Amino acid sequence: MSIAPNRDYSLVKVQQNEVFRILTKSGLSSSDFRWDRVHSGGNWNGPHAVVSRLTYAPQPRFGFIFDVVPGDTYVADRSPGITVPAERVVTQTWVRQLGAFAQWASVLRQEIAEPDLWAEAAAQLPRAILPAPPAGSSPDYWSEGFTADELDELKIKLNAFQHSVEDKVTALFDVGELNAETKERQLAFVREQIGELGAASQRQSRLSWYQLAIGVAFTIVTAIPTDHRVALLHAFAGLVLGVTGLLGK
Repeated sequence: MSIAPNRDYSLVKVQQNEVFRILTKSGLSSSDFRWDRVHSGGNWNGPHAVVSRLTYAPQPRFGFIFDVVPGDTYVADRSPGITVPAERVVTQTWVRQLGAFAQWASVLRQEIAEPDLWAEAAAQLPRAILPAPPAGSSPDYWSEGFTADELDELKIKLNAFQHSVEDKVTALFDVGELNAETKERQLAFVREQIGELGAASQRQSRLSWYQLAIGVAFTIVTAIPTDHRVALLHAFAGLVLGVTGLLGK
């Protein structure tokens, strides 16, 4: 394969069929996936080079990009990664690219089959840890959506929590507990999660959103080294929920 700028490097039918066989052998249903054409992850192929991405349709953030760089070197961008939300792997050859895909398919199958224990726990949390409704609120307060003023306030609170996590990640990088790649990956993950939480506040009831927010907070802090998780959860409780003592002392 000769790399030239502004070209199409998406997979041909023979390659797609090899991917299909691996996917179905892994126990996943092909009907849950779609082929997308996306821009190459680097500048090596020109600004408009196109490569193939196999997307898990029920949760589009999960996918596998079959990228290639000059010198006929294959690269895989996959989410979820083996132990991180997303990762880039230099596979070099097509055979190794397929091996990386088979590994990803196995990880994805486990990820989507795994119950979300944090979300289940959050759904059972007592309302006592949530902000008290304003005096004179409707009996349906928790089943109603946020007002415009509340949405503006939530945006400020979420930004404050995001900055708190970003500051912690940057501090861990500064003292050598995280490398540059892990730092950037974690920052991107935090921003994505907070962005999705902000979008959810526009469409969910107050109770559903707070339950979701607690689950997301646990998801975010699990990406942080263990010694720092409790402090960030306390920050979330104070900044977003407006309560203290969420985790005890």
